[in-house]
Amino acid sequence: MQTVAVVMSLEVLSALVDLVVPRVCALCGELDVVVCDACDAHIREFGGTRRVLVTPGCVVHVHSAVVAGPEILRLVTDFKDRGHSHLAGYLGGVLSSVTLTDDIPGLTRAPDIDISRGDVVVTVPQSRRAYRRRGWHPARRLARAAGYRPQEILEVHARHIDQTTLTRDRRWQNVLHTVRVLPDRAHLIQGRRVTIIDDVITTGATMAEVARALMVAGAGSVHGVTLASVERRSRQTHR
Repeated sequence: MQTVAVVMSLEVLSALVDLVVPRVCALCGELDVVVCDACDAHIREFGGTRRVLVTPGCVVHVHSAVVAGPEILRLVTDFKDRGHSHLAGYLGGVLSSVTLTDDIPGLTRAPDIDISRGDVVVTVPQSRRAYRRRGWHPARRLARAAGYRPQEILEVHARHIDQTTLTRDRRWQNVLHTVRVLPDRAHLIQGRRVTIIDDVITTGATMAEVARALMVAGAGSVHGVTLASVERRSRQTHR
């Protein structure tokens, strides 16, 4: 009964917040929606993308829900760094479209993920500095909003410069050997298929480094899923 009461209290609080602060589209301001149909259609206009990353020990196929345009990148920034946690549901829905529309070998959506069968989901780890700044893990929350149950088995164990300040070429060197699988959790991925989830892929350097760490620790195969992909020659730049 106490749990029910807490849930009802949260629902009432949410309703009161909506009354005091009307919900509007995060992009255009239309009332009563998190993201309106028109903005959503624009975000999904070019569909998803796939790319192949060649990294020591494995080849990683990465599937992204949408091409990254200014709209989706703005939502990701609002979600991660501006406290707009209410965007988790929308962004999770976009991320989940990868598994609904693409045939990705070895990928199973929760609640059908079965560790004993070999399906393991992880998220790209964030640095301790980023965690101290935010106090939470955006990629993990995004994955859960998309219906996954990520395992906490990775950590950033070396200092490196913020990727956003570097050129494409320097990003690869910056993250090399900065991620590892926690020794007491390595048994969870031995010989198994692992899906890496992240919000945005740019050069692919971070995704490749996570894949390298997983393979070194004994993963059977690795592939990636992201919300958005920043393309070098994005078709959206020609609009």
